[in-house]
Amino acid sequence: MSTAITRAAPARILGLANKGHLGPGADADVTIYQPQDDIQRMFELPRYVIRRGEIVVDDGEIQQHTDGKLLHVSPGF
Repeated sequence: MSTAITRAAPARILGLANKGHLGPGADADVTIYQPQDDIQRMFELPRYVIRRGEIVVDDGEIQQHTDGKLLHVSPGF
């Protein structure tokens, strides 16, 4: 699955310039998945989640809690 499908396009749609890429000025948020036959499970239980350079999920286990915000879009289609 491509990054454009899973991350870059939604970030662009939401107008989040610092999300969805790893270029200069990005927030350094990275999710790493362990390939599995069950794709849904793979995306539900990432191997690592790195937020602003800090590991917050390691081997599917939450290491530290961080405050965040929910972003929701209801497209008109």
